[in-house]
Amino acid sequence: MTKTDWKDFEQGLIDNYNNNPTVENAEVLFQHFRDQVKANEKITNNLQAFINDRLVEGLGKKQTNNPIGKAFGLVREKGEQPSKASEHAQAHARIWEELFKGETLRNACLTVADEVSLSPEALQSSFRFTKKLLIKDALGTVIPMYFEYLEFEEDKFNIGLDTLTVKRGKSLTKDEISILNKHSKKVNNEIDKHNEREHLIEKKYNMYHKVLSDYWCAFSVDQHAKYKNNPNNLPLWSGKDYRKEFNKLKLPKDIEDKSQQLLKDIIVKGERNEF
Repeated sequence: MTKTDWKDFEQGLIDNYNNNPTVENAEVLFQHFRDQVKANEKITNNLQAFINDRLVEGLGKKQTNNPIGKAFGLVREKGEQPSKASEHAQAHARIWEELFKGETLRNACLTVADEVSLSPEALQSSFRFTKKLLIKDALGTVIPMYFEYLEFEEDKFNIGLDTLTVKRGKSLTKDEISILNKHSKKVNNEIDKHNEREHLIEKKYNMYHKVLSDYWCAFSVDQHAKYKNNPNNLPLWSGKDYRKEFNKLKLPKDIEDKSQQLLKDIIVKGERNEF
């Protein structure tokens, strides 16, 4: 394809969208632009100008009617993502710009907060890129979990970067990728640390629950009746209730000490027949 043909092709994508501004035509147009940027291919002036004109306007619309958001995967099922997703996408793009200048995350959020309707605290919170790990069965039903494991939220991580890439019309530099990787590593380290804590508490709960279950099996009829024949009425039978006992504890040693105390309490109670 010659330079002229390529220019005509991209102009055709623009004309097609202008004549029939559907989500599908927008997806084709913006996906082409994104592919060109990622491949470091030259973009025609007409297409770049079109993107620049439409970016802010498109991201400012409601998500359900947002062709740009749709092209970048910003439009989700109802309730799946906060209503301020488009605002966060623009804000995250600005935060990345500040981080790429060498600013700290805190200072970047302070700077961007002056430009958007979000507080520095809200911006920094939204920049954590973590979400609760959901485990599903074979039918796709979410399995309830007492312990809150986290995972990296890749889609949210990419939203601001995609917005910034489109805005600038060029890929990230080596230095910028280094800063990005450094931040990503920090987030993943925090996730690992959180999940290690959750795993330790879950392991201690399993030990506690085994002892409590043995007592329940050995209970008399009267003792079962006392708890309405339902072990859920026993102290900290639920993993959710057990986990609450560790809410303010961070260090493994503190968690170990607390779990030993809880285990000792029910053993003493069992030996004294105080259930």
